[in-house]
Amino acid sequence: MTRKLPVLVLFFLAVSLLFFACQTQREPAAATTPPAAAAATVVLPPHGDNFSGQVYGIARGFSAFIRVDLTLVDGRIVDVYISKAQGAETGGWYEVPFRDAPGVMIATNSAEVDTIAGATDTTRGIRYAARDALGQIPPR
Repeated sequence: MTRKLPVLVLFFLAVSLLFFACQTQREPAAATTPPAAAAATVVLPPHGDNFSGQVYGIARGFSAFIRVDLTLVDGRIVDVYISKAQGAETGGWYEVPFRDAPGVMIATNSAEVDTIAGATDTTRGIRYAARDALGQIPPR
């Protein structure tokens, strides 16, 4: 028993030393740009910075074509209306992106909205339709 005690103490000290010596110093995380601010830079085509008017785009959602109508004033998105152009999205699932995407587009002045879990194809359809709408801005 007396021989085992020093061996156990040495073993414990060695394991402790390895554990604490192998830990690395972590530097604080670098400041990152929030997604909304990063997305705001991808807004309008170069010729659309002073555009005022309405444009619309259509893209495929989960089981329907989605139409996004954008109203712009001096190159800023001021109103977004999303509708199903044809077919029917799955009840319930499409409601969240239809409700949340317009506010995000107006706040960030961008077509880029984050994908909503459970409504991936619907969110993607809204994003692509909004991009299509921005692509409809006529050249100066």
